[in-house]
Amino acid sequence: MLLPTIHKDEVSHKMAYPVGAELISRFAGATPRAAQVNIWFNSNPVYWASEFNKILRDGTEYVVLKALMRWDGPHVDGVSDNIKWLITVYPVSRELKFVAKQGLMADALPKLQEWLTQTSTSEGRRKVNSSFTAFFDPVEKTVRVI
Repeated sequence: MLLPTIHKDEVSHKMAYPVGAELISRFAGATPRAAQVNIWFNSNPVYWASEFNKILRDGTEYVVLKALMRWDGPHVDGVSDNIKWLITVYPVSRELKFVAKQGLMADALPKLQEWLTQTSTSEGRRKVNSSFTAFFDPVEKTVRVI
């Protein structure tokens, strides 16, 4: 199942998204609530583009993939069945795309799949909001999940 992409920002020729909808769908599409997951490709992991440029110049770790889960609609005893997920992908320097993709495939995407599966259980539905974040360190060339 190919998950829908609801938005994709264009990025400069120096940047690239490390993974596409097909690869995300391979992991997130195999979860019980895949029909409620959307993908967003965002050109800036921080609000200001100038701040992101500084992060890139300094080689600082930054968010490369984020998934948010929220409950919409009425809550009965703190539980809602109207669950929505949004997976957001942020760009990396084009020359680091392969390394970032490998890190996401080896660690972050399997953990994302597990997170999506766990948070769709009835025990997990008692939370109001939940998130999953993967960081990319361009100096160490590693991906870290929290």
